[in-house]
Amino acid sequence: MKNLTLLLIVCCLGTGLILAQEQPIVEIQNSTVEQIDEHRKLVRLTVAIKDGFHIQANKLDDPYLIPTTVELDRTNAIIAHQAQFPAGHILKIAGMADPLMVYDGRIEVLIPIELSLAAQTGSHIIAGKLNYQACDNVRCFRPRELPFTVNIEVEN
Repeated sequence: MKNLTLLLIVCCLGTGLILAQEQPIVEIQNSTVEQIDEHRKLVRLTVAIKDGFHIQANKLDDPYLIPTTVELDRTNAIIAHQAQFPAGHILKIAGMADPLMVYDGRIEVLIPIELSLAAQTGSHIIAGKLNYQACDNVRCFRPRELPFTVNIEVEN
C-alpha cells in the first residue's frame, strides 16, 4: 500500500511538472482589422512572448534556424498578402559563435489583405496560424503552430 501511495504521489508531481512546462510561451493578445481603402484591409496581430523567452525573427541568416511566420487560410473572398514583421534584434548567447536575430516581449505583425470581387457582404472568419520556435538562453523547444481567427467585415 505504501508503494502504491508513493507511486501516486510521484505520478501527480510528474504530471504537475509537465503541465507547468506546457504554459504558453507565445500568445496572440489581439487581432484587429483596419480599413485601407474600399478593397484593402490590414490585419494587425499583437503577439506576446513570455519574459525570459524569445522566438526567432522572420528573416534569418542561418538556414538551420526556424523563422517565425504567419499564414492565413485561403478563401475565394479574401486574398492575404505576405505578412510584414518588425525587424528583429540581436541576441548574443554564450557559447554560440554568431548572434541571433530574435523577437521578445511584444511584436506586431501586419498582414495586408485584399477583398476579391467574390467577397459577399457580411462577416468572414478567416483562420490562420503563427509558426514559431521558442527558446530561452539555454535551449530551444520544438516548433509550434499557434492557431488564431480573424473576423473580416465586408461592406458594399
